[in-house]
Amino acid sequence: METYYDHSPENASNESNWSKERLTPEADRLANAVAVLFELYATLAAVHDILSAEKALEGLRTAA
Repeated sequence: METYYDHSPENASNESNWSKERLTPEADRLANAVAVLFELYATLAAVHDILSAEKALEGLRTAA
């Protein structure tokens, strides 16, 4: 947990300090890895959809 302070006269908020949680380096790397895995899953799903569409299209062409 990190605490920040802002005592400047330009601070328009009622609070002059606030806290923010900070991830450990390991947690940060895991969060980045999860994002990469979600992107990979979306890409694989798109490829699967395209291959399924191509297979269905080829089936229609052979039936015609």
